[in-house]
Amino acid sequence: MTVAQAFSMGEGFFARPEIRVYGTYLNDRSDSAQLADKSKKNEFLVGVQVEAWF
Repeated sequence: MTVAQAFSMGEGFFARPEIRVYGTYLNDRSDSAQLADKSKKNEFLVGVQVEAWF
């Protein structure tokens, strides 16, 4: 599950630049060991993403 908040300079869908702050919860129910730490069953990631058009 991911939750994100976006901030942009201006109004409308095409307003750029845009900064997104997000948090993601990952749960490995299938034991496929896809997480960064192979010994854990779940993980929480936080990040920032920037989108700019030139």
